[in-house]
Amino acid sequence: MKQLVLNIPEKKYNFFLKVIENFQFVKIAEEKEIKLSQKEKQFVDDIKESLHEVELHQQGKIKLKTLDQVLDEL
Repeated sequence: MKQLVLNIPEKKYNFFLKVIENFQFVKIAEEKEIKLSQKEKQFVDDIKESLHEVELHQQGKIKLKTLDQVLDEL
């Protein structure tokens, strides 16, 4: 069995569900049914935090390190 995650615009969500429910081979999982391992949860949290930092940088609220600064730390 394969799993597919879709992002549907809110205004089209109900229509999409009505269409997809007519396929007997499709099982619709609620978000709470999708289980992530602790490692996967940490990865998602890290990505969210990084994207938040990028947004703050674009708004001029924080300054991010340059690539040279990151490489110097290694």
